[in-house]
Amino acid sequence: QHNGVCKGVVEMRVKCLVLTVLLLCVGIAHGAEKGVVQTRNGTGFIVSGNLLVTALHCAHSDSIDVGGVKGKIVCRQKMDPTSSSNNILSDGVAVYKLDGGPYKSARLAESAVSGERVRRVGFAGGIYNEKIGHLRGGDGTHYNKTSFIARPGDSGGPVFNGKNEVVGVVLASNPNHGTVVVGLKQLRRA
Repeated sequence: QHNGVCKGVVEMRVKCLVLTVLLLCVGIAHGAEKGVVQTRNGTGFIVSGNLLVTALHCAHSDSIDVGGVKGKIVCRQKMDPTSSSNNILSDGVAVYKLDGGPYKSARLAESAVSGERVRRVGFAGGIYNEKIGHLRGGDGTHYNKTSFIARPGDSGGPVFNGKNEVVGVVLASNPNHGTVVVGLKQLRRA
């Protein structure tokens, strides 16, 4: 009887492990369809075939390895270079050039409109997730705000409009104010 209970517990743990692996694989594959990838320190997305964009605070190194694909930093762009280090405008975007390619890429939108319905994509807790909300303010040049909250691991992820085009990059969240994202004009400068 004791061996039967142990065998049942082991079988249950194996099934849970297999399910977890399957969910992670589905999440990674799902995100990759949109050019979205999990990075070591958050989320990123690919544009122009081989450029990986992420939040500046996620770029801890001059090199990156995403699923065995290596890349080197080509740009670190603060939203406002004159901002103090404790100001959200001291954050921004980092761009890495990936080896090889072209890879499935996201497109940048021509414009973003306050009130527009948007979708955040990220890997909070290492699991692919999406959240629907709206753009709701910001200065439009450096940053925008959204109605949803991002979680740790979502940083660097894209914010898509209804046409599946990128209108921003997730930076930080505040339960009272929503999520701050890099604005489209700032993203284009990087």
